[in-house]
Amino acid sequence: MPPIALASDARVWHRGCVSDLFANLPSHSSGSRFAAFDLHSEIGIAGHRLIIPHIPLDRALQPSDWFASKFANGSVHEPRLVDLLVELSVRLAGRLVRFYDIGALFGFFGILAGKLFAGAELVAVEPEAEAARYVAALARANGCGAHVKQVLLTGQAGTGSFAAQGFRYQAAPSGSPIQTAALQDILLPRRDGVTEILKIDTEGYQARFLPQAADELAQRQAIVLLELDRPEKLAAHGSSNAAVVAPFLALGYTLYWCDHRDPCAKVERLPGLVPRHERNSLAVLIPRDFDAS
Repeated sequence: MPPIALASDARVWHRGCVSDLFANLPSHSSGSRFAAFDLHSEIGIAGHRLIIPHIPLDRALQPSDWFASKFANGSVHEPRLVDLLVELSVRLAGRLVRFYDIGALFGFFGILAGKLFAGAELVAVEPEAEAARYVAALARANGCGAHVKQVLLTGQAGTGSFAAQGFRYQAAPSGSPIQTAALQDILLPRRDGVTEILKIDTEGYQARFLPQAADELAQRQAIVLLELDRPEKLAAHGSSNAAVVAPFLALGYTLYWCDHRDPCAKVERLPGLVPRHERNSLAVLIPRDFDAS
């Protein structure tokens, strides 16, 4: 694979000054490659090669089919999120990173982070047993150690009965038992000198577990990459995208927003979310006084 193309400017992060953090974000995800073989597939992206083992699972949608649908013919899954991760890896070069892939499904973003951030500590959170099993195998195939936690984050530790509907989970008496947890329950102990990044894609459940964890994440100076959802998904939990990010803004976080599925989308710095942001998109939350100079 060709070497990664870094941002052309010499901007750096300075303590308390992140106003232009993602201005003119370049496309690091363009030029990706996908190839399928008998026993595995390969994705070439951002200067790295990802091995996708063909392991059959006891579920309708197979990982090999999902990866092919997202990356074949030059396409890229959520290209602007990929670009943001690459940009963060450039600006955090030489730092120790702990990456949480919350709502991992088949583990793409966690393994990509493992390639981008040298020596990264990976934590994958996925409630489905078969998908969680695959994430562990994917990590091994790519030489990345990963803590895989098979839980559904609901804001409360326990066990519930849930029925899966596509990628979403709904409480249902006739569903399957699934272990639940608060976000604080799955965070690893703090380590000095480690930058924590959380990618969260939980189909509305973030409304239950994320606001209550804002203080803890702020104390950790954690970066949050939060997939926002359609209004009806948040309404099911009595919330909205704006309400989910509000506690972080009150704690001094800087908010950026973009359409992460559009490879040419501009990343905007915002004081808060308004009705036009109540849709599937991406919020990037950078902690106050974050030092990446």
